[in-house]
Amino acid sequence: MKEKTLSKRLQAVFEFVREGRIVADIGTDHAYLPIALIRAGKASRLYASDIGKGPLKRAEENIKKAGLEDKIETVLTDGLEYFERLADEFIIAGMGGELIFDIISRAPFLKNKDTHLVLQPMTKIPELRKSLFESGFEIKEEKLIFEDSKVYTVMSVYYAGEKRTLSDLELTLGDIKNADRELLLKVINLSLYDLENKIKGKKDAIREKELKNSLLEIKEKLYENI
Repeated sequence: MKEKTLSKRLQAVFEFVREGRIVADIGTDHAYLPIALIRAGKASRLYASDIGKGPLKRAEENIKKAGLEDKIETVLTDGLEYFERLADEFIIAGMGGELIFDIISRAPFLKNKDTHLVLQPMTKIPELRKSLFESGFEIKEEKLIFEDSKVYTVMSVYYAGEKRTLSDLELTLGDIKNADRELLLKVINLSLYDLENKIKGKKDAIREKELKNSLLEIKEKLYENI
């Protein structure tokens, strides 16, 4: 099988995966990422799972074409429970933030400081951040990726054992210390658009207005540095 070039989004996920670990890719779809991880020697063994029989069949076909049946095992499942004691590196990408946290919340064995989660939520990113920190997880690093006219967020997450409450600004933007300025501006503009709709629909929108002002201040500073 000719090596499939990963999308920018999946390449960012690939880069966050730790070397030499046993990996479980949840919602694997075509299994392009597991195949790339094994071929690069980044994972020693890999489980590719999906909730749907159709996607899993496609994954199995691609794994067979790549000649990696002995390195990648496919699993039909909707969560992480099957992988307890089997993997210590988990990828959950291409799903909504609320679904991602639902999957995590059903796997208490993830509350282990040596276990690593690589998450790539498609929606509800502030909600995912909130749920993670309030459950004792910590986002060690985030990366913004621009592809197909969309901005994607990739997260490197560990269990810290200490619950934290983040501000509305932290929930909205995440870790912005090393963020690309142009991509950060895109996230801010999208957030401001969503806030405007929320403010219009509420009589009392104090928190939303405070967040809006904070975002506008950051936006102004970013433009000053152009």
